[in-house]
Amino acid sequence: MLVTSRETRRWIIPKGWAEKNLEPFALAAKEAFEEAGLQGAIGGQPVGRYRYAKQLRGRKATKVVECDVLVFPLAVERQLDDWPEKGQRETRWFTPAEAALAVDEGGLAAILRDLDALQAGAVAPERWTDTADLLARCSAAMTGGELAQAQRWIAEAETHLTRQRQHIERWAALGHDTTDATLLQRLLEQFLAIAQAYRRLVLAIEAGKRPEQAIVGAS
Repeated sequence: MLVTSRETRRWIIPKGWAEKNLEPFALAAKEAFEEAGLQGAIGGQPVGRYRYAKQLRGRKATKVVECDVLVFPLAVERQLDDWPEKGQRETRWFTPAEAALAVDEGGLAAILRDLDALQAGAVAPERWTDTADLLARCSAAMTGGELAQAQRWIAEAETHLTRQRQHIERWAALGHDTTDATLLQRLLEQFLAIAQAYRRLVLAIEAGKRPEQAIVGAS
């Protein structure tokens, strides 16, 4: 959900100034209630941070302050019928991709685009298919004696899996089912084990071992 700012009516996320004796995630939950009437479970770890320039209007002059914002995930359970700033702001539900287009701050837009990718990417079948294809290419390269190419396929597969691990961890941090996250993590570890076994196999072949010896060593 986005809310409008009170002065410029720009689309923003609920946020506020740091408060003494109040943890950042608790402050985020407090602002979500005060500005949008939202209640739910707040995540303790931020999903991103961004900076923006805020104009503070005084009686004689306006000064610009650079603000650093931590963004926390909130699993919304309900929006109340009344809240402190109702009538001062407009509230609207957006998908992460739509929200990224609606906000002005580039850093916030980048976080929202990332969340959109996480929402679809953590369980996207094509991500796992791409990794499996890379490992299959590695196997074919080893069979054909193209060890340098096999090493490149392995490195690319490991890069894919590193990104996928980050997707899963951040996806789980957004409050998704921990059972699903655990299953995805197990799948990831199986792919990593295959990639590592292939890497050991290539090194063993380069060292002059017969493939069957290398396979036993990899297991």
